[in-house]
Amino acid sequence: MKGKKILIAGAGIAGPAFAIQLIGQGAEVSIIESRKENQMQEGLFIGLSPNGLNILKELVDITPLYNDSCPGTLHFLNSGGKCIASLRTTYQLSLYGIESIQVKRSAITRLLHDKLASLGCTIVYDCRLEAVDEVEEKIRIHTTKGVLGDFDLLIGADGIHSRCREIAFPKGQKPAYTGLLSTGATVAIPGWKDSTKAINMTFGKRAFFAFATSGKGEVWWFNNFYQKKEPDRTKIAPSLQHTIKTELLKLHREDHSIVTQIIAATSQLFAYPIYDMPPLTKWYTPNICLIGDAAHAVSPHRSRSIACAGR
Repeated sequence: MKGKKILIAGAGIAGPAFAIQLIGQGAEVSIIESRKENQMQEGLFIGLSPNGLNILKELVDITPLYNDSCPGTLHFLNSGGKCIASLRTTYQLSLYGIESIQVKRSAITRLLHDKLASLGCTIVYDCRLEAVDEVEEKIRIHTTKGVLGDFDLLIGADGIHSRCREIAFPKGQKPAYTGLLSTGATVAIPGWKDSTKAINMTFGKRAFFAFATSGKGEVWWFNNFYQKKEPDRTKIAPSLQHTIKTELLKLHREDHSIVTQIIAATSQLFAYPIYDMPPLTKWYTPNICLIGDAAHAVSPHRSRSIACAGR
């Protein structure tokens, strides 16, 4: 990759991580991001398994992630709050040298962005990819902020609704709304106590609910909510957030009181539509390559089977 000029569309996690690798191989890398810089702090959390952590720590110092994280151990609870099974992560230490954890997405993004800044790679925010022109062996990138030079490669790391994928494969597969919203929040509850040091996967009488306590004492929780009509994925209205909270309280009213305590204490609830992305037959063209969710978004089938109990 030495001497190659590469543009990456998408500054979430996959794009910046790949940029660090490419820069290390001598490439000249530029990054554009359709979101504004202050929107990069949005979102909830994600589980990182040993393989992901071991790759990430080759790119950045991951020590700061442990300042605000949840453990990876799983406890499975029944509707009364009794632990009926557990899946611990201690065995991972001897096999992989590290254990799974839950961290905020924004924390990973921040580490990657800081590393890129130290390497002299800047990110242009509020800049959306529009079109690509081939100029001999180079490609010219059209964006909402103008035309960006001639590049050897375009890397599409712009998520499941990838504009880069649309350009590369205009007749290709499209994401399909599943009828589910992924919901959750991080909330500080006065007097909260939780000694489980695990993600508590609660199988209630009518719906599933998961929660854990972070190192800073916040409760991190998530659930899936059935919503037949696809909402505007760029903006979940406050009225819908209120509806979701009200319905979740109803769904869990017969479950252990800790579940409704957490939901009731939540003032700002996050919700975003879940989409299925049919497998692509091809992820690349001579000048474009898709990575991350743009190429192979993780199927939410497991989430769907859990959430259907709450319909």
